Amino acid sequence: MEFVIIIIILLAVVLMLAQDVFLIMVVVYGLIGLTSVVCAVFFMLSLILLLTMKWTDAVYLGAEESDKGWNVAVYEIDGEQVYNLFPMDTVFVKMKKEDKPTRVRIRKLFGKQLVFDKLSILTISLGFPIFTGITLALLGFLRF
Repeated sequence: MEFVIIIIILLAVVLMLAQDVFLIMVVVYGLIGLTSVVCAVFFMLSLILLLTMKWTDAVYLGAEESDKGWNVAVYEIDGEQVYNLFPMDTVFVKMKKEDKPTRVRIRKLFGKQLVFDKLSILTISLGFPIFTGITLALLGFLRF
């Protein structure tokens, strides 16, 4: 939603400055392209991180609000509470059963335990090819 508001504000500013409509299209295309590249790089790094993690057994304890303001899954691994790296959708909060054993991917990085659950793996598995495809398509349009 914020993206649409930014686009509308940029359009208003460009039109008030009596610029060409082509400039508006270039700015919008550039913002969409930049967003797509950033998302593709994020998912690529997440995929590399995911592939370097190992499987371990964990117990799902529930969802808690993180310091960033979204819900994350909390797992108990070897008696320690570990938070999932990706946010948890509100639909999946209701679907998961607490105190249920599950398998997660885990890795210690910079002194912190990083965990990817199955929802995170699904998000990365879908996000990487989608945003890479969008980025490649946008780059292909630049050739024309």
